[in-house]
Amino acid sequence: MLRETFLFLRHLINEDRPGAKCFGANYSFLNQHLATPNGIKDSVSPEHGHEFRKIQFANTQRGGLPGQGGVLAVSANGLEASPVVRGVWTLENILAMPLSPPLSPPPDGVPAIEPDVRDATSIHD
Repeated sequence: MLRETFLFLRHLINEDRPGAKCFGANYSFLNQHLATPNGIKDSVSPEHGHEFRKIQFANTQRGGLPGQGGVLAVSANGLEASPVVRGVWTLENILAMPLSPPLSPPPDGVPAIEPDVRDATSIHD
């Protein structure tokens, strides 16, 4: 996952692409290991399994930093993704824009939201 982000950012810099492409690119750099679980079929063939290749997407929803495996992993709780957590992470770590004013803690007696892990047999379920 780290290699995907490294290759993506290196490509943006080498090609002198605008910074907005960090969020609206319709491509990324994947190998078969990253492409297959994400449903990106026929893009990276088994004979190129470990090689990273530039893969074009039909739209910009998967492209860019927020759609990359590494960002999805750091903004998930191990079982499910959280767009809100990913948005906060993106604001703070990519755009250097901490939430202002800082969010106040929840009132006393309000429990944290626990993920629904019923019927889960692995972190991929």
